[in-house]
Amino acid sequence: MSVDVEIYIRNLKRFFNNDRESREEMFRHVDMEEFFILATEQAEQNIIERGDPVLSRTQMSDIIAIMSFRNQEQYMDDIDINKIFKTVVEGMPPICLN
Repeated sequence: MSVDVEIYIRNLKRFFNNDRESREEMFRHVDMEEFFILATEQAEQNIIERGDPVLSRTQMSDIIAIMSFRNQEQYMDDIDINKIFKTVVEGMPPICLN
């Protein structure tokens, strides 16, 4: 990891550790440590492409979206779809009981 990325990620962690409201808003549905792993990867890519490790708002939002999608996939794996759909009339397609 480059020194610039290390300093940037350390400062980003310090910000979220010190600002409870921002931390709760940003990491409401995702793991903070996993975010910083992905943020570090993106910061390294930014150094290569732009010479600056700073993540844009869009990049941070994209990381959160990717993590949220992964969490949703894990949640969906735990759902028994047969419990959601019920056959009401024999010979007709089942209906969703949501």
